[in-house]
Amino acid sequence: MTKLPKIVCIAGSIRKDSSSYALAKSIPQLVQNPMDFILFEDLARLPHFDGEEPAPEIISRFRSEIHSADGVIICSPEYAFGIPGSLKNALDWTVSSGEFYQKPVAD
Repeated sequence: MTKLPKIVCIAGSIRKDSSSYALAKSIPQLVQNPMDFILFEDLARLPHFDGEEPAPEIISRFRSEIHSADGVIICSPEYAFGIPGSLKNALDWTVSSGEFYQKPVAD
């Protein structure tokens, strides 16, 4: 049996009624090829980045999802000429751990 590509999607908005979240949820219906699609829905639960190690369990799970993925899709609104703080915080947790190294990312 052929392994389906695993794609992790991160909605940059933590509001469940946001257009970013709606788009992220709809991606599996929009693609033509089958894939193992994981929507990371715990962005709001991630603690503020502080560089502490060992990282809390939810951070380990977040990093593991990204590490095991074949690619990542980020659906995010522009917020104050940048990205939302919750998304920035999530990305900060991966800076020193290398999960995104040579990983295809679409935003």
